[in-house]
Amino acid sequence: MLIITVPHAAVKEPMERDELGQPTDEQIHHTDWLAEPAANMLHAKVRNSVLLIGDVNRVDIDLNRRESRKTAFRKNLERVIKQQTTPPLVLDIHSANGNFFGTAELTLIQPHAEAWPDYIIKGVATGKAGWRRSKYVENYADNFIDFMNKNGVRTNIYHTWPPTADLIFQSRSMGAASLLIEFNEEIIRTEQRLSEVTDTIASWVNTFE
Repeated sequence: MLIITVPHAAVKEPMERDELGQPTDEQIHHTDWLAEPAANMLHAKVRNSVLLIGDVNRVDIDLNRRESRKTAFRKNLERVIKQQTTPPLVLDIHSANGNFFGTAELTLIQPHAEAWPDYIIKGVATGKAGWRRSKYVENYADNFIDFMNKNGVRTNIYHTWPPTADLIFQSRSMGAASLLIEFNEEIIRTEQRLSEVTDTIASWVNTFE
């Protein structure tokens, strides 16, 4: 069963947004603008999935960090995971601009810093972005990257410090497979492309075991 989380969906104050959810005027990135639209699309495409949308802006409390475990959002996630009779898959959906993640449409955030240099080493050696198996990356994460790229969705990997990815650490500690996925707000600019990308993710979810 798929659980979709969007911890950085809440806006600090109302603003004009376009059809994709991006602000029409330049804004400080307190909200992951593309994350909730992407999560809604994915939720509609994966039968019996559960969607959990964060209702607190990250300026007030970051729902992806350990200090948020006592919030209603994180307690709800814990409750849903515990309700499952078999280990679920948790996809933690985020979005950011290309200054962070380059020209890939999706970036898989890996909390093990050792995984990222391995990805870069192959890119330097071959002259193009690529992926080789790393002992620091779970089999299902490796499979996700491979599946996306083979099906026309440019996907790379980047590392983060563990405290910034506590939601997936908690999910994994409860037996759930869990991935943190960043959508590139500068590359995915149309509703059609967002739909194509979420179609591909949904296809991967349906192969997940």
